[in-house]
Amino acid sequence: MSCRPNKPHGEGRLSAHLSTPMTPQPSRTTPSSQASGSTSTPPAEVNHPHYLSKPQLTSPAAVNAAIDIFTIDQGHVTLPDDLCPLDALSSILRNISSVFELDVSADLDLTCRNILHRILQFIFDTNTQSALEEDSEIFAHLSSKQKARILAQAIAAFTVIFQRLAQTGEKVTYGVLNREAQLFTESDQRALMQSLIEGGAVFENCTRKSDIAEAILSAIDADEDAATPQPVAADDKQDFMFSPSAAQEHKNMGVPWGFSIMAIN
Repeated sequence: MSCRPNKPHGEGRLSAHLSTPMTPQPSRTTPSSQASGSTSTPPAEVNHPHYLSKPQLTSPAAVNAAIDIFTIDQGHVTLPDDLCPLDALSSILRNISSVFELDVSADLDLTCRNILHRILQFIFDTNTQSALEEDSEIFAHLSSKQKARILAQAIAAFTVIFQRLAQTGEKVTYGVLNREAQLFTESDQRALMQSLIEGGAVFENCTRKSDIAEAILSAIDADEDAATPQPVAADDKQDFMFSPSAAQEHKNMGVPWGFSIMAIN
């Protein structure tokens, strides 16, 4: 399989989110409904695993398939010192892709480096992406917990994007991938999810890998309401109000608080 050439960032931008097809819920016939010919589904069963759509059930499996990259050392989530971030991200992408089993166009390889590069463009700011793909020396100087948080953010984002692809019910082409990744980038979910992972205590107080998976899944499933802490960092959407060139400015997402990656000329 081959990859399509990279296209300009922002291709496939839509003005509104597409509606997500809902999986019909099985109905249960009660004695009273048999007499009237009607059927009903008890409200208590709506969220039962038997009634959940495949993407909802697949997300935990995808996250669990990707967390083997982490190790736990004296309660702290760590990564190997000699870890190549691009190799790690490629492995994560392959593992998550294999779980979802999408119907993919013959001319698209969702796990190749060009597609990984494209997806990372939708997830991280320019400096973080550069540290992950081009200048691993910068990544190497991050603390282990900073590295772990960045990779956890990537796992969450990969999972959400593949979940979106599964929910469309369409054959996955480059255009469909570009569209769904762009919609994720423009959503409030991205900033909220990354902020929750960034502030998660699990990276400094962890006893088993399932704790990491639970933290990532909680960030993915977080509702944006009064009970959920909102992101503190300024996102690129806010930047757009001040500068017409904000599309080229740093989004400050994916870089641990108190740490900034300096541009090298």
